[in-house]
Amino acid sequence: MKPSDSIALSKSTGLTDIAPDMDFRGQTVLVTGGADGIGAAKVRALHHLGAHVIALDIQEEKLRSVAAELGNDRITTITFDLSQTDDKAYEVLGREIVAASPSGKIDAYIMNAGVVKLSNGKGVSGVSAEEFRTLMQINAQSHADIFRKIADYLTDDARILVTSSPIVSRSDVNTPGYAISKGALEAFANNIAGELKDTEKKVVGYVPPPVQNFLRTDLKPNEPLHAHPHGEDIVELPLRLASRGVKDEFNGKVIAMGYDHLRHKDGKTPDGKAFDYMPRDPKTNGFLYDLRTRPFASGGGDGGDELKRWDTDSSRQIQGLGLTPDMETDKSLDGVYETPEHVSKHRGGPNL
Repeated sequence: MKPSDSIALSKSTGLTDIAPDMDFRGQTVLVTGGADGIGAAKVRALHHLGAHVIALDIQEEKLRSVAAELGNDRITTITFDLSQTDDKAYEVLGREIVAASPSGKIDAYIMNAGVVKLSNGKGVSGVSAEEFRTLMQINAQSHADIFRKIADYLTDDARILVTSSPIVSRSDVNTPGYAISKGALEAFANNIAGELKDTEKKVVGYVPPPVQNFLRTDLKPNEPLHAHPHGEDIVELPLRLASRGVKDEFNGKVIAMGYDHLRHKDGKTPDGKAFDYMPRDPKTNGFLYDLRTRPFASGGGDGGDELKRWDTDSSRQIQGLGLTPDMETDKSLDGVYETPEHVSKHRGGPNL
């Protein structure tokens, strides 16, 4: 599907009460964590909708693979380790980001990169100080470091999109570093929104549901591959929030994809092993979510005021991917995902 066809389809499909269309032609969008998972899905979808995408990640080989898949056109890849704290490195990175934009400006900055540290139920005491500081740097501080270096190069109507988490504000003893650092990212976003309040720039956020990628801490090897969504299933919402058409009322707000109260926990594989799964719309086969909205840094994770019921079918329509696949009980997650080295070292093991 051509970008023009995708853009035309976006005007009559999906969350049109949030943004009337998604047209990223002539715009440059920066995506951190763009080599894998939800980030790579955003890169592909943005490219599909006409953007020049700057994809930043530590995974050089996977970045090259995504660029090659997209024809090495309208995409710039930057290999960078967000765990570093050297301000000079971020100065160089900022110059590299600006130089990669055809216009010398950044139209949207998607703060997406993040890693998880498992503490096996030990809470804060189970995470070393070094590991905790590393997660704070990768998941929160690094995005503020980048913002400082590119702030003067944002377009007048730039959008900053924050990828939050449903466990923000929760006392999660299994992933305290992740929960706290994602909360810190929201706090940064809240302050950036205050800094930009007298401009046309917008700062918005979203809470994705658990998706099938290497960051998931609750994946079961025997779980069917499509029991839960993949990145491409849920990209419509973040892309609409990053588009020029996003409504002013969502500035300084987070839209969460509420899921846990909808999730079924009684799935069984043919050999009798249990798994949980997200329900589907019987007409579109899209995964169902309740959208909720709340201010940044207000707690609540995926809570907030009810907005609307939504299914993920429109994401696939816009990208020309077809219907959401059915669960295949003969195709499980066992062996499908391999945790990248830079993630596994913060998760306490080489595999999921």
